[in-house]
Amino acid sequence: MTATTGGTAIEPAPVQRGRWIALLCVLFLALVVRSAVVFAPPSDLFEKEQVNQEELLRGIAAEELLEGPVAPLLDYQVNHFWGGSLVVSFVAVPFYYVFGSRLVALRLVGVVFALLAVYCAFRLLDRFVSRKAAWIGALLLALSPPGYTYLTCMVFGTHMESNALALALTWAYFEWRARGRSSVLGTVLLGVLSGFALWFGYGLLLVILLTALFEFIDDRWFWLRRRSVYWIAGFAVGFAPWILYGLQQGFRGLEVYDAGIFEHFVQGVTRGTAVDMRGVVRYSLFEKAWMVINVDLPEALWFHHSLGINALDVGRGVLLGLLAIVIGVAWTTRRGVARTVARAFGRGASAGSTPLLAVFTLTFLVLYFAAYVASDFAIGPRGFVLNFRYLMPFWPFVALAGGIGVAAMIESRGFMRVAGIAGVLALCVLSSWSTIDRCRFETMEANWERPGMSETWFARLVVLHFGTDAEKMTRVVENIEQQRTPEVQARLFRMIGLGLRTFGRGDGENKKEKARNVLYRRTLSELERRAPPEYRALFAPAATN
Repeated sequence: MTATTGGTAIEPAPVQRGRWIALLCVLFLALVVRSAVVFAPPSDLFEKEQVNQEELLRGIAAEELLEGPVAPLLDYQVNHFWGGSLVVSFVAVPFYYVFGSRLVALRLVGVVFALLAVYCAFRLLDRFVSRKAAWIGALLLALSPPGYTYLTCMVFGTHMESNALALALTWAYFEWRARGRSSVLGTVLLGVLSGFALWFGYGLLLVILLTALFEFIDDRWFWLRRRSVYWIAGFAVGFAPWILYGLQQGFRGLEVYDAGIFEHFVQGVTRGTAVDMRGVVRYSLFEKAWMVINVDLPEALWFHHSLGINALDVGRGVLLGLLAIVIGVAWTTRRGVARTVARAFGRGASAGSTPLLAVFTLTFLVLYFAAYVASDFAIGPRGFVLNFRYLMPFWPFVALAGGIGVAAMIESRGFMRVAGIAGVLALCVLSSWSTIDRCRFETMEANWERPGMSETWFARLVVLHFGTDAEKMTRVVENIEQQRTPEVQARLFRMIGLGLRTFGRGDGENKKEKARNVLYRRTLSELERRAPPEYRALFAPAATN
């Protein structure tokens, strides 16, 4: 049976033997490399050999969920614009239950999301391009360059984990199109996934907007169709956590790092981007674009000490090869691009599934590059791989483009076939070797003992989230008294008291800070007033213990 999509009939993918064997092989390779990184991590995964405190906060939330949360559930989001930070904590709970509150258990969550991304890439390419494309695209994700692989083994519930949802959403959208958009349940589920994805991370808005754009190209009045109502209903369900959190927090999620979402782009376009942590040096749009291509992206691949060649040179060589493939995809699918553009003006039928997926992939890469360059976000200190996280949403779509492009090279036979196969194998081998070569297997035992939570950072989280609201802080303290042992209570109360005194000290530099500091001091006084005698001194304004 044939499904009709935008005037083009799309035959369901034929059943091919060996799909699951191929998929399991690729997943196994991805698991082997990432297991080495998780259990014998290189120094690149630490900040001066210390676990990044942001990562520990995800583990703290997981431990709280396991023991019994002392604060409202949604308040365990690390901030008000990354719902994914709470999702990864939920996923970490079974790992914490089995392995204990260890860093290894937390970082296995990153491996789960990385495997999900590989799975989605394989199924998407296998369904709408070919088995060869699926093998190649999935391998480029499974055996990715060290920078991407290392970041998939750190857990933040932000940019890296969002990649799995970006691929899942793309796959779900193309599957929905291929089935004729006629299923009410399928439309609702696509809406649920879209809403959940946007709550998970705002970066996924680009994928959602692209699906809307491609619907508009096929049908300018799609938003008036009945299916749009089903999609909106599903979206509301998936986006419900953001709405509930917004109602509780005054919709602070409309700001990112104390600025409106679009303000970051206004600042980037009008004032340029600060390129160091002090914000002294600024790059214009064109300077930043060249910096991204010539330095940032090559460095983000993190080919340190590979083949005795400068890491930046290796990264540039790999990037040039990938750029050639992306350009090749654009050239080989130029007719599909032309048909898509013509369709946008109401002429002709939609392109087939393969060129349409290629156009979708290329459009994402171009728009994400433009959005990053236009924003005021920048790479932090370059000695820590985490600071390249803003560039990592490129890689899954580069892998899709690589799968489509190299599969076409292989089909052409001759030199192009040999070059395509050799290039993919060389990149995968180089990436895997460079990744594992930096792993420190002699530290496996010590790494196993690294804790995946911190009472100090939990106390800091409580102070920052509830320190300006005496009523909420009082409820949290009461829950700690009921659910934690006396020893844990004493340690936490001492640190909470210290945090409130520290943040409430002085009058600040402006009226906003002055008002906030007054609230911190008011909360401290309220805790001192209601605390049991044995803990009252911990909340005293001038406590010394």
